[in-house]
Amino acid sequence: MLTFFSFVFMWFGSLNWFFISAFQYDIIAGFFGTQSSLFSRLIYFIIGIAGFVLLAIALKNKGIIKLTENPFKKPKQTPSAPEVKVQEDPEEYHYPRKIEAIEASKEGYKDFDVTKYDK
Repeated sequence: MLTFFSFVFMWFGSLNWFFISAFQYDIIAGFFGTQSSLFSRLIYFIIGIAGFVLLAIALKNKGIIKLTENPFKKPKQTPSAPEVKVQEDPEEYHYPRKIEAIEASKEGYKDFDVTKYDK
């Protein structure tokens, strides 16, 4: 949003300078009375700050200005899964599974697959 508002203020400032050069009419001073009016000076200040913001964005992004993104906000990074080291399991680890498979097959489970317990 900062980029978008900065762009709008810069566009308005450039439009004001166009009117000054082409028609010798200052839109901001005409709206608020004079150039030395507090409100006129505030608008000129905001337009100047918008120019500095767009310059900083252009320098940070190597000349690319995207109006819909905040370039000063860090992108969200999804945490990566921790690296898991695969170790060879000892034979004792598989032994309870084999007993469980034998007991389940004795009980008569028709859909029971013993092969998934064998390694």
